[in-house]
Amino acid sequence: MSRGSDLEFRIERAKSLQRALRNKGWTRVYLAEKTGYDEKTIRNLLSGEPIRDQTLVDVSNALDVEPQLENTLGDVDVADDVFGGYLRHTHRNYEGFFSAYRRSFTRPGSIYKSIYRIQWDDTSDHFRFADYYQIDSEREYGARAHEGTVYMSSYTGLIHLLTVYEGSVRLATLTKMREADGTMRGAIQTQSESLMFFQPTVAPIVLVKLKQYEPKSCLKEDLRFLSEADDDFKLASEQLNLTEAQIVNIAFAK
Repeated sequence: MSRGSDLEFRIERAKSLQRALRNKGWTRVYLAEKTGYDEKTIRNLLSGEPIRDQTLVDVSNALDVEPQLENTLGDVDVADDVFGGYLRHTHRNYEGFFSAYRRSFTRPGSIYKSIYRIQWDDTSDHFRFADYYQIDSEREYGARAHEGTVYMSSYTGLIHLLTVYEGSVRLATLTKMREADGTMRGAIQTQSESLMFFQPTVAPIVLVKLKQYEPKSCLKEDLRFLSEADDDFKLASEQLNLTEAQIVNIAFAK
């Protein structure tokens, strides 16, 4: 979504302040009391109305965010609030291909490797993803893929990759990527087929950013169960163990 006018800038600024207010757990009434402004002034600011610079500075300082005094957006891509209201240009490091490692749903003790791709969709104005998981010469890049929408929460600091198909839901919830190692860790929830029925299934999953990747030539080799002889088996095993121990919280009966 292209944003550039003063009105659009004020609206985006107001949304940012609203998120900061929610993160604080404050009401508008409390924010007004905290800053010494009346509720109407706070309401105008959070609605994108024109406001004095000093008012913006005071409210931003109270919310512990940087005051946005000048329109620096220009023409940028912004996801709608339902997807997290994230800016494309500040999340470009998520665009590209990732090696994905997860515990197998059907083979206990095994690790399965797939390839994820995240890219910006100019039509719907948000990130979308594809999880290439099985070779199929008739599909794009010669592989089948679970496809869906990327949600990024500024409130929780988590990323959600959601696939919905004919009432079935597949959801991967991940930590945001660390610049140091390009890794996201979390859990994937889906349904797997047993002998007589489908059952809810959860597994740890790790995504590692690939610097360069050519899907047409590489997918055939990458979509598979790992063996101990594979170069990335040790990395995958260590990362999944770390994810199970420190990242994913599963509630069990005592």
